[in-house]
Amino acid sequence: MRRMHSDETERPSSAQRTKDEVDDEADAAAEQQSEDEESDPAEKIVDFDWEDLEARYHDAMKTCHNQEDLLMQELRTRSTYVQHEEAELEQKRNHYINVVKAFESALNLLKASGLGR
Repeated sequence: MRRMHSDETERPSSAQRTKDEVDDEADAAAEQQSEDEESDPAEKIVDFDWEDLEARYHDAMKTCHNQEDLLMQELRTRSTYVQHEEAELEQKRNHYINVVKAFESALNLLKASGLGR
């Protein structure tokens, strides 16, 4: 049996890069290189707007908290509903137990009086 070289085997499609991906990477590298060549080290770097970043962060966190509050409210509603249904089911169960006990008592009375034979 002959061992195949990696040049002779085809890579799975998930591992193959498309021509567009390769071209996009080359374009990005060329653009970065031209920016690096054009930039002057004596020029001041533009200050980053930290206040805007902080404001966007707080807005995003507020949105997340609002969504979380809505989910918690929905969970509380569901929990309340389930607890109510469980309590109602327990009441029905107790009612049926009492009905069965009443029939058993009536049957025992009938048997004791001699009519249940």
